[in-house]
Amino acid sequence: MKQITGFSQLSTQLLQSVANQFHDGDLHELASSINQFFQQVAADLQLLDDDSGTALLTVIPDKLAIDPVAVKIKMNCTNINNARQPAELGPA
Repeated sequence: MKQITGFSQLSTQLLQSVANQFHDGDLHELASSINQFFQQVAADLQLLDDDSGTALLTVIPDKLAIDPVAVKIKMNCTNINNARQPAELGPA
């Protein structure tokens, strides 16, 4: 529910106000309504083809493959001591 509403924390008061607005204060009816909505969305989705999913996982283009040794070399060469300090960044 937090992801749907966009709030980082949901309080019972917020849920109750939604239930009051749409379901005469019944939280169980609100939960059922939300479940029914997502069931309808899932029912409208087209099933994935089993064959197409496995083909994507087994074939990775070379340009997307990253060699772990190359990453380690790049990370070792990264100078983290040259990061700008907040005062050097100037006004926001």
